[in-house]
Amino acid sequence: MRRHGVIAALSAVLLLTGCSGLTAQPGGGSSSDVAAGVTDDMIRLGMIAPMSGPAGSLGADSSAGARALIAQVNENGGIHGRRLELVVQDDQYQPNQHVAAVNYLATQEPVLAVWGNVGAAPSLAGLPAYRQHGIPLLFPLAPEPELVFDKGFALTSSWVNQYKLLSDSLAAQPEYRDRVFGFLFQDDGTSKEVIAGFEQGATPVRAQQPFPRGATSYLPQLAQLQQAGVTDVIMVSAASNLAVALKEADQIGYHARWYGTYAAVTPELVALAGPLTEGLTTINPYSPPTVDAPGAREFVDA
Repeated sequence: MRRHGVIAALSAVLLLTGCSGLTAQPGGGSSSDVAAGVTDDMIRLGMIAPMSGPAGSLGADSSAGARALIAQVNENGGIHGRRLELVVQDDQYQPNQHVAAVNYLATQEPVLAVWGNVGAAPSLAGLPAYRQHGIPLLFPLAPEPELVFDKGFALTSSWVNQYKLLSDSLAAQPEYRDRVFGFLFQDDGTSKEVIAGFEQGATPVRAQQPFPRGATSYLPQLAQLQQAGVTDVIMVSAASNLAVALKEADQIGYHARWYGTYAAVTPELVALAGPLTEGLTTINPYSPPTVDAPGAREFVDA
């Protein structure tokens, strides 16, 4: 099913860039009538994701999945007779590194498009460079409306929409009506959108505790949340940050119910925090293959 999706997406990009029927330059260079990253027998794609650092597991999983899919597509003849090639750049989940990676792909290893990025803040930082170089951005794992532009295509609903739905869902369930919610969050744009979405919903927020990018301990923030009577903590962070917070909360006897973004609730989190992850809740913005929802069966059958 995924093979059909990527073929459709990349075929559309080929048509938009006008190169599906043209003779491309050797080496994938660009000219006035040839798309970058395309030769007579190859289409080069880029991916910019954290392959190291606190979010490294997300990038590793994304690139492994992309390479598996590319291998499947190539085994079935590629796209318009061209095999796919993937170039991965490690941005370490750092905005400045992401910008450097976009410029590298534009000038050193030209690509038809960048596909499957991981991380909202880094991708947003790179947006001016994508626009400057005219590089299409396909389906980043970054629920940011700003990343949808003339050459940007979304994969998920926005953080605001996701967390408004969570807030409304919690308010509608009697067992959550006496719970007290608070946020522990990295102080950047992504976190603010998550909080804004939740506050638009029907569940009130009692306390918010920010921490800077790169923080390694959350004891002061946890103490403030505990003192405010927060029973349910929503943390917006990477898996490694959430694991530390779970351990520190346990150390001070703060036994809250925890929630994390889908980017943080990963096998890495379980490996780092073990039994402390039991009962942790997250939002999955994708319908699993077993869901009998409108469109889901057609997607699986494809």
